[in-house]
Amino acid sequence: AQAAGAAALGDADYVRRSQELVRRNREALRLELAAIPRLRVFDSAANFLLLRLSWPPTAADIADRLLHDCKIAVRVCGNYEGLSSQYFRVAVREEAENSRLAQALRGLLSTERTARCAARKRLTAAQLMLHCTILSCALPSSTKVPAAPR
Repeated sequence: AQAAGAAALGDADYVRRSQELVRRNREALRLELAAIPRLRVFDSAANFLLLRLSWPPTAADIADRLLHDCKIAVRVCGNYEGLSSQYFRVAVREEAENSRLAQALRGLLSTERTARCAARKRLTAAQLMLHCTILSCALPSSTKVPAAPR
């Protein structure tokens, strides 16, 4: 494996193609995530993007929901110097995986879903995300969601 890796790094054309693929996928993911309300995307030259939530829940809450509901792992960055509990980063991956991540984040942060949950339960924003959000990747869109118990 090390020999293959060394050979790939020695292949200038392979390195150029890989860098271009990451650049294209990063820009497409950046644009897709930037369209999600309550989410700020920071420019990057690496194979990941730094994101900040504009309101609770925390990045750890989002990371837990993504991992539990969609089997998507993100890196919480609240322990990085100068960053708060609202920051996390995502890896730039293949187009289909990037779209799946964006869809999951849209589901978690959607105004409509948050409003429906808030009307059904009188909870804080963090509680809404933990107790009330059902992601589109977790259930087919045709699934009927039962009302919360009163």
